[in-house]
Amino acid sequence: MQSLIASKILSFQNVLRIGHLNKRLMVSVAKNKKSLEEIIKIPKAIPRGPTDILKALSSTIEQDNTGPSYQYIDDPYLTPVNNVDKRTYSISKESGRKTARYFIEKFPELFIRDMSEPKIEAFTHKEIYDESMEFSENDLQKSILRCEVINSIICYEKLMKDGISIDPEIIYDLLDLVCFFNSENEKEHYIEEDFFQKNAKKQNITVWKDNGFAEKLFDSIEPKNDRVYSSIIKGMAKHNQCERAFSLYQQAIDLNFKLNTATYNSLINISNELHSTNEERWKTVIDLLKTMNQNQIAPDIGTLNGVLKQISKYKFFVQSNELILKSLNEFAFKFDIRPSFGTYYHLLSCFYRSRNSKSTIIYEIIDKIGDEKFEPQDMDDVYFFATAMDIASNLNDVQLAFKIDKIANRHLNLLGPNSSQNVYYYKFLKLLCLSESIEQFMAFYNRYVPHMYSPNVDLMANLLKTIKIYKAINYLPQIYDDIRLLYYIYNMDILQDLLLAMDEIQKSDPLLSKFNQIVIDAFNKINLKISKNIEMGYDQSLQWTGKTLSLCLSILNKCQDLDMGYTIMEKMYSLRNELYDQPESKTLADFAQLSFQNKRYDYVLFCLKLCQEFGKQDAIDLIRQEFEKSEINIQDENLRNKFKQFFI
Repeated sequence: MQSLIASKILSFQNVLRIGHLNKRLMVSVAKNKKSLEEIIKIPKAIPRGPTDILKALSSTIEQDNTGPSYQYIDDPYLTPVNNVDKRTYSISKESGRKTARYFIEKFPELFIRDMSEPKIEAFTHKEIYDESMEFSENDLQKSILRCEVINSIICYEKLMKDGISIDPEIIYDLLDLVCFFNSENEKEHYIEEDFFQKNAKKQNITVWKDNGFAEKLFDSIEPKNDRVYSSIIKGMAKHNQCERAFSLYQQAIDLNFKLNTATYNSLINISNELHSTNEERWKTVIDLLKTMNQNQIAPDIGTLNGVLKQISKYKFFVQSNELILKSLNEFAFKFDIRPSFGTYYHLLSCFYRSRNSKSTIIYEIIDKIGDEKFEPQDMDDVYFFATAMDIASNLNDVQLAFKIDKIANRHLNLLGPNSSQNVYYYKFLKLLCLSESIEQFMAFYNRYVPHMYSPNVDLMANLLKTIKIYKAINYLPQIYDDIRLLYYIYNMDILQDLLLAMDEIQKSDPLLSKFNQIVIDAFNKINLKISKNIEMGYDQSLQWTGKTLSLCLSILNKCQDLDMGYTIMEKMYSLRNELYDQPESKTLADFAQLSFQNKRYDYVLFCLKLCQEFGKQDAIDLIRQEFEKSEINIQDENLRNKFKQFFI
């Protein structure tokens, strides 16, 4: 009984203790609640796009210069390193895509089953509409959203024929579609082919279809409004029907229609095609801008770049520099339009028409850009970096080039197509090669070559000459590997520059064995290539020269490789009637001296025979002096007589 009472008392004490603790906890929560409400502020929601997370993740990873571009398989045996292989590899992949597209379109019934999740519209076969099919307004709307121009036209005509009413907004969308694509299905867009186009700016010129479906649809719409006129004018301007585009524009203005900004931009972009003089062209642009101002149409970055682009095209126009600056200032300050890289590209194109230009505007532009981040806004954005680096190279200003490169590394997606990238990296690396130390140049060279840029012949020649000047022969084994991968080993000028740099090596240098292997490898590869060219009936412009063979022999002499040196001399002898220049006398004499030292008298006799064929009397005299020193060591009388026959 007492134990029961004790346990109840204990339980009651526990309840009191727990209650006390709960009370203290509630008081603590109450005290902190007010402070939490003051501290925690829920931020306003920021609108996010579908790829914002991917962009955030991408920003945490730097460019990997040690690996190939995403376009190529990350395999050292398959990764292309020269421009020809890169183009071949990419175009081959594009060809595979074309083949797959052909089979999907030719045999759509074989690809009905689609188990992919989520469904990707672009990867599925497209249904082909037929006049015998029954359509609804929804079918027309879907075909417009999918940008299926021919299907949309068939569907519209069938609906009109059946007397089915169509929402005006859908008709306006259809007019936008057919005007933009010129009443044709969109042509296949192959990114790799566009990237490797030799002239990236050149585009397929399309001609507007007069009295085509777009014009008929425009005529059928009543009453007409701002959007209808905007669509037809933009379509004609895009497809080079300039005169009619301006005629319809004037008609719309007379009817007091308020066209949109994109329409005015398209008209500005074709203003140069209407007149033959710069004064008339500029007057047309001014009239368009005045009309925009009167109708309270706000310009955008497209308007700014369109105006600057037209001014930059005015050749032999004294006022162009003044006009382009005034236009930029007005758009920037009055309308608060932030320039894009395309804007700066047009400025550079205008101020640096001549290589002798003394303008300093590029320094102002680079300082203005600073650490800003730009997004693609204009088709001409991708030409800024190549143009800016070309100007820096022409000004021979390496510090300016460093600033441009720093900005470019933050905007790798705006370096442009292959042609622009090649110009950019070539100008930058050549400027460094001619201006900076060989160590600093090689740091950038290793960063960009071969994955981001494949050096051209001119850059490689300048690099080899710089290495020779600075006697930085320790870089030559690496450079030879690049020359071989780039197929420049079959360029005799490059090979000669390489051998000239290698010939600077001293006899005690630890690189001698590597240089020996380089000469042997190059000699064998070129001989094999010449043999294949003869066998296959190819161009036989690749031929040995006396200077090149002489340099090979000179390096082998320093390596004391008599056997390979003898092979080189045999090649000289076999080509004695084909070489347009002769080997160096000193090199032949050095080989003979080395042969005397190693008692290879047969090699000396052959060297004398070669000197006699080439008429190298000075080399024969040097060999005679060496013979007189070594005659005492030659026991064979017949051998001594053979030597003396050459010295008579």
